[in-house]
Amino acid sequence: MDLKDVLEKIRSSACPPNEASAKFHVIAPILRALGWDDSDGEQVLFEYSVGGGKKGGRVDIALKGKGKVLALIEAKAPNADLVTHVTQVLGYAFHEGVDICV
Repeated sequence: MDLKDVLEKIRSSACPPNEASAKFHVIAPILRALGWDDSDGEQVLFEYSVGGGKKGGRVDIALKGKGKVLALIEAKAPNADLVTHVTQVLGYAFHEGVDICV
């Protein structure tokens, strides 16, 4: 299924009730349509430890290629105020040295 079809299917589906469901029913299908293999634990890492120590945390999804993390994805429940979480994912990106975070 191409990305356009995946997005149409997501749009026509019921809104996921929580963050875990959103990761499974929204983010994972989009990643697959973009060519990421979410069953490959070397490529798509769930609950990835970032930074270490007190300043680190766990990002929901890290995308890895060529031996390094390329992008971080922080999922939130539908209808969550994403503005309040921007600092969180930007902090993860800074500590990991990643240019792309979502």
